[in-house]
Amino acid sequence: MNRRVLRRIACVTLAALAVREAHAQGACSENRAMAGTIGITRFECVGRSCSVSGRAGRGGYAHDFAVEPRVGAVDATLAPARQLRVGDVVLAIDDVPITTREGGRRLADLAIGDTVRLRIRREGQEAELALVPVLGCNTPSLTVRIP
Repeated sequence: MNRRVLRRIACVTLAALAVREAHAQGACSENRAMAGTIGITRFECVGRSCSVSGRAGRGGYAHDFAVEPRVGAVDATLAPARQLRVGDVVLAIDDVPITTREGGRRLADLAIGDTVRLRIRREGQEAELALVPVLGCNTPSLTVRIP
């Protein structure tokens, strides 16, 4: 085998070991395995109920937003999160409104490497972001505020 192939094998092996070790140490809350994430670590809902990471049948997870949530915090160490800002209002994912069951399911069940289009409102202007989920913990917390 040539050196390039051996280096690739070593890199893949080290990455797999790092993921396994992080998972073994319980790196994700709620005893969830690492999965696709865009780096949102907290959502904020104002005025109505919301939930995150609820069971959604067949072993999956879903978020349930009665109102369009705001991004409350992000993990800036993750590439997709660098496009987001605290205060962004999430409107839709892949043209599916975030306040629908399907929108909540899509946001909770992100596939690593598959680009998602997130429509947001930032400072009164709508924008669409193309985000590529990476391996991490997709277990955001939630703050609900009643005005």
